Amino acid sequence: MTLLKNYPRKTREKILALCALAAVVSLAVGWNSVIRPAMVDMAVSDSEKAAEARRQTLIRDLEAVEKKIADDEALLSTGKEITWLIEALNQMAQESDVTLVSAAPVGLETRAQYDKTAVRLEARATYHQLGDFASRIENSKRFIKVLSARIERPLNPDEAKEGKLNAFFSLAVFNPSKQETS
Repeated sequence: MTLLKNYPRKTREKILALCALAAVVSLAVGWNSVIRPAMVDMAVSDSEKAAEARRQTLIRDLEAVEKKIADDEALLSTGKEITWLIEALNQMAQESDVTLVSAAPVGLETRAQYDKTAVRLEARATYHQLGDFASRIENSKRFIKVLSARIERPLNPDEAKEGKLNAFFSLAVFNPSKQETS
């Protein structure tokens, strides 16, 4: 300030105005060349971070869905042949003390994602044995769906005296469809 005292008042005002103008120009140049790009980078960085967080969330969700699909596929039959089903039903019947009278495939129904094989089953046992047998079917490692069950009193009076009943089950097993999808 002491340097400016030697100048006349109008000159001092012009010098101060020029200094103020230079400061404003310096601030504008600094803002446009340094601060503004840094703020834009930070804004882009924040949006990139949000996008990356969303992507990671989607990846976790996708992995969870894939795991669920893998878990569900483990319940499905691995092929259309039903010999494994008949063997499994025989094993369950023995464990439940149920007599299997007949087991026959009814048909194959093909869908876009899976094939459904239906089986008709006739069994003979007491009411509680049939309940145990149905429970074993429903809780098997592979998914076997009981579509329908019908229980009747036997025509043979000796079996009726023993408390035996005739049961007719319609079952279905499912396996992934092998159709090509385009």
